[in-house]
Amino acid sequence: MSFTNLFPNKDQFDTMNVNLAAIAKAIGATSPLSSFKAAQAIVRAGMGPDLIPPGTLLRTTHATYGEVVWEVQRHNVEKHATDENIPTMTMLARNVVVDALQFDAAEAFYYCASALAAGTYCFTVPETISNWAAGTYQFTLTSQVPAGGVLKISGNWGTALTSLSVQSFATRSTSTASQTVAITSGSGGTSLGTCGTELNHAHRIGYGSNNWKESAMRQFLNSEAAAGQVWTPQTKFDYMPSWFSNTAGFLAGFDDDFLDSLGVCALQNIANSVYESPDSTTQVGARYETQDRIWLPSRKEIYGSSEGVGENTEVYPLYDGVENAARVKYNNSGVYKAYWLRSPYASNANLVRISYTGGSLSGSNAHNALGVVPACIIA
Repeated sequence: MSFTNLFPNKDQFDTMNVNLAAIAKAIGATSPLSSFKAAQAIVRAGMGPDLIPPGTLLRTTHATYGEVVWEVQRHNVEKHATDENIPTMTMLARNVVVDALQFDAAEAFYYCASALAAGTYCFTVPETISNWAAGTYQFTLTSQVPAGGVLKISGNWGTALTSLSVQSFATRSTSTASQTVAITSGSGGTSLGTCGTELNHAHRIGYGSNNWKESAMRQFLNSEAAAGQVWTPQTKFDYMPSWFSNTAGFLAGFDDDFLDSLGVCALQNIANSVYESPDSTTQVGARYETQDRIWLPSRKEIYGSSEGVGENTEVYPLYDGVENAARVKYNNSGVYKAYWLRSPYASNANLVRISYTGGSLSGSNAHNALGVVPACIIA
């Protein structure tokens, strides 16, 4: 006799899993978690804290990244984005799942809302930042940049501007520059504006954005799209990440049993205190919410200290008061990896908080490629 005949609908089958789990607990046996849908049924029945306590390990397989071991962190703390009354079970990957991925790319300094003709242009740096001396600089374009194109500065942000170049790109997802021209001191030609006001901030021109909501990382984690379709610009200065053309969305690698069990979490965040793009929906230093199926843990959740997260965010119990060694993560080959958090380094527009050597708290430029330790809820 088939399961369909025994249990005419999904709800009855899920109820069976809950009942079996309760019987197993009563006789001291291991809960029969044959699937994530079974775990979901237990969570929805309000029995998660008893039957799947913090520290429980659940496994699934990703088509690209191999086995993913999830460690249950807590129950009924994270809020479901569509219904706060839905019980939830929060899980964090026990290990680094993706060895190295860019959080966000170095951004454009100018966006062409309309075509920008060939000719000489200048821009102003209002204050000295690293080796970018305050002053006005100029460059000469040899050909038109089409509407929708961008100008980027090529080279190391820690080098004097006069040793760098301006590059033009036809779109924000074009990898090959149309032209590369020198930067010199001077105020000739047409002024494009000042960095940090009309133009992008120097932090983001050199090293990318630490805004979780608009990050390439967030798009990757919450996408099921194929390579080349995961990322889209979130602000006018946004530029494609290094992995754009060859990396599919993270959700694309899981089976339906896992995907159908995921909830959408309402996450609290706080923006950095320095700069956000003029067309961003995030205000400098402001609290904001994102709704995610997969996300990165915050500084508060791993280290217990508040930075870049809302007041409602709490430390994961398994990380509360632990030594840094307990925060160290390895990849599937047993190699230690530094990994991203979603919190910004609040006093910069480009630095993102990370867990570094020995599990210590640190920061890294958004355009670097570090390990990914995702979190999610079963709901």
